Amino acid sequence: MMQAESKPVRIAVLLSTCNGAGYLVPLLESIQDQSWPHWDLWVRDDGSTDGTLEILEEFAGRLEHRNQPGTGNRMIVIRGENTGIVRSFFHLLEQAGNAYAGYAFCDQDDVWLPAKLERAARALKRDVPFLYHGRQWLLDQKSGEKILSPIPKRTGFSNALIQNQVVGCTMVINPSLRECVLDTLRAGSDDDPCSGIIMHDWWCYLLASATGYIHYDPEPVILFRRHEESTTPVATSTFRIVRKRLSALRKRDWSVGHIMHQAMALLRFFTHASNRADSDPSCRLSNSNRQLLQSLLNLQSATFFRRTGYLFTGKHIRIGKIDTTVFRLLLLFKRF
Repeated sequence: MMQAESKPVRIAVLLSTCNGAGYLVPLLESIQDQSWPHWDLWVRDDGSTDGTLEILEEFAGRLEHRNQPGTGNRMIVIRGENTGIVRSFFHLLEQAGNAYAGYAFCDQDDVWLPAKLERAARALKRDVPFLYHGRQWLLDQKSGEKILSPIPKRTGFSNALIQNQVVGCTMVINPSLRECVLDTLRAGSDDDPCSGIIMHDWWCYLLASATGYIHYDPEPVILFRRHEESTTPVATSTFRIVRKRLSALRKRDWSVGHIMHQAMALLRFFTHASNRADSDPSCRLSNSNRQLLQSLLNLQSATFFRRTGYLFTGKHIRIGKIDTTVFRLLLLFKRF
């Protein structure tokens, strides 16, 4: 737990918006009602064409009116072109600067529970790359069904390489992990620094599990509203997950190529970091984790015999045994 300090732990809330006018007001009000008062809201609009910017401007004016000059919560709104959610969030992470003790990713269509930032702020660590994430209430907007999200299992680098179990809208990272994330972008392609990265939250999970510490909060911290426009739909039962996997296999439209591309981007970054004298030593890959990463990439050129062996002895795991087996079958039949 973080001890009380003379200087309060201040958190940058990073919100990427795109045509979110129908969902934004409850989210913004829930941020304003946080029990942890030490936050600033950084918003980047990713090319909205609805009333999103008007809602943001109205809320910014409300915050400014509530605060005394030079005190309270700031709101910074960046008007951007449509670049996609991954690039938009990483742009926010860079623009917020290095003066914060934590950086909280925020989705436009959720509602934060009052203690979300406080629970994260009190859990933050400073000495290693650190990632906090929490449980959610999953709300189906169509049916009204509300259930608790499943608790992550079998987490760690062997899982992070092939599956994301960290929900970005609950995530708070510390400055050390922020710098590690930004370093990966500097090591990327000049044309597309985010090349290979599937999602911003998965990338943070990969880096934290490879180099630092992950804290999971079993208490729900947000109301996760699922609807047709959601960018991260969630399967909420084992039956639904298995049905989805089997359907993808039957239709032959499921590939693990994107996972391999992301693993190659990760190897490229760590190779780049190991060759730089000025790179942060806390963001280096251990020999055992490097072997895990390389063994996954080696499967792309492995013989059928070796891929068959991987089916029974592989080290990379997904949340359940059935899901892990399906992943290994995809590799066996070269679905990448």
